Amino acid sequence: MIEIVAAPAKKSHPGLHIILIHEESPLAKFPGLDPSVSAAAKADGFTGQKEKAFYDPISRHLVLGLGKAKDTTLESFRRAGQAAARKSRDLNIESAVLSLPAGSDKEQAGALAEGAWLGLYKFSEAKGKPSAKDAEKKAKETEFRTLVLDGAARGAEAVLAEKRLVCEAVCLVRDLVNRGPSEKYPEKYARDVQALAKGVPGVSLKVLDKKAIAAWPMAGLMAINQGSANPPVFLHLHYKPAGKARKSVALVGKGVTFDSGGLSLKPAGSMLDMKCDMAGSATVLALGLLAAKLKLPVEVHACAPITENLPGADAIKIGDIIRYKNGRTAEMLNTDAEGRVILADGLLYAESLKPDVILDFATLTGAAIVALGMNISAVLGDDGLCARFKALGERCGESFWQLPMPDSYRSHIESKVADIKNIGNSGEAGTMAGAFYLKEFVTTKAWVHFDIAGPAFLKAEDGVNPAGGTGIPVRTVLEYLKGL
Repeated sequence: MIEIVAAPAKKSHPGLHIILIHEESPLAKFPGLDPSVSAAAKADGFTGQKEKAFYDPISRHLVLGLGKAKDTTLESFRRAGQAAARKSRDLNIESAVLSLPAGSDKEQAGALAEGAWLGLYKFSEAKGKPSAKDAEKKAKETEFRTLVLDGAARGAEAVLAEKRLVCEAVCLVRDLVNRGPSEKYPEKYARDVQALAKGVPGVSLKVLDKKAIAAWPMAGLMAINQGSANPPVFLHLHYKPAGKARKSVALVGKGVTFDSGGLSLKPAGSMLDMKCDMAGSATVLALGLLAAKLKLPVEVHACAPITENLPGADAIKIGDIIRYKNGRTAEMLNTDAEGRVILADGLLYAESLKPDVILDFATLTGAAIVALGMNISAVLGDDGLCARFKALGERCGESFWQLPMPDSYRSHIESKVADIKNIGNSGEAGTMAGAFYLKEFVTTKAWVHFDIAGPAFLKAEDGVNPAGGTGIPVRTVLEYLKGL
């Protein structure tokens, strides 16, 4: 990651000078700016419009518009930070100075930094050795290393230090999600998490192997794993603050490292993105580590059932019935509805820890994408908590929408031969059916289910979120944890 610092700019700078302006603040009045730059910008039709830019190659000034001051949000600053960092990188300069508008606060400086760090993300660990020609070209390029924020408010340095850790956590989720499925089969995934957790103060990691999972017992995780040659694992990452914790929160994340659909086999095209089906687990594990690094006064339990869902000879069959630890039985009518089956074990495990709040995260249903598209996560559960996450998401640039759970819809998962079935009525309220299945395994009222099927893995870039793994909703959930 590049270095981003809050410091007064030097009078002369050899790299790039970036200026942020509102439409109400004429560029001609910017202190010390050569009049020719503002004249050229005016001739080009640039007046500070939102997400518009003007670049003067002679003076090496980049001017970014924020739109009208009354309409400017933190997301406006994030997108400006992304644009500033990418232009600096593309110009092959080592450092740039960015002048914030007068009166900018430390939160806006933090949003700029967020946009720069997240906007420069690129998944490259799977790339091979570059050709001699590419290596020679790369050697001639100057690496962009430093962005100086000029005019940042007092206290911005502390905000930047926190934002860097947050962005590192988001990028960790992106990396884990973007890795090929054979690079993160359950036991390998567990070893990678062990390496990440090693030496982090306040963090312990418990890894349950197949024998321990069977003994607990975790019937759903064992059932979905039957078709795979790779055994399952269950991860419990625990962060305990040094002082008395204000609250205890359990985060439960779906960890299907590759989802073929099991015997309810997906079409080949529908498997293309199924390496992302462990995004929920990556989210909760990254949040547990982030809470520790930020020394939050909140106890965090990150719980993740990890398995592949494959159609092996021993795979669970349509019509099989499983019995969970709490005595509830579930009829398996579609093995491609496996996320709720393993999350149920995670929720039962989380409840045994007696937390104050339980949040679960899963790329659970295609119905959530049908209802809300790729850019909005569905939230279901406690009304007050859902409203809280929606509001926090608006500040963080992550969108959430609450779907209802009317009591009458509970009938959608009723089975004739078991307590419940793992799919709802065909074509009806699929996201709600998934949530009702999970609700069978939660007794606390302080529970929210996040269906992140769309936003967790995008087909096209959206703002600071790249195509592929995005790390949504790490930033929003962190803000919630900080507020406890």
